[in-house]
Amino acid sequence: MKIPKLAILAAAMTSTIAAAQYTDYAYVKVYYTDATRQHVAGRETAYCSGDTEYSGSATPYYRYYNGTCP
Repeated sequence: MKIPKLAILAAAMTSTIAAAQYTDYAYVKVYYTDATRQHVAGRETAYCSGDTEYSGSATPYYRYYNGTCP
């Protein structure tokens, strides 16, 4: 049985798009040096496994970047 190349390409693209929808973190919280939010002071990443990773300094100025878990 022959499988058309277009069908193989479509299957590969579908799986790539599905994989790109999920990220390996629950959220990233980026801390900034001041209220202008132009200079990053630190970062907190909460992973889906429950682990949290910190770098830099925590400040009162931050933004959340949400991700999703599969």
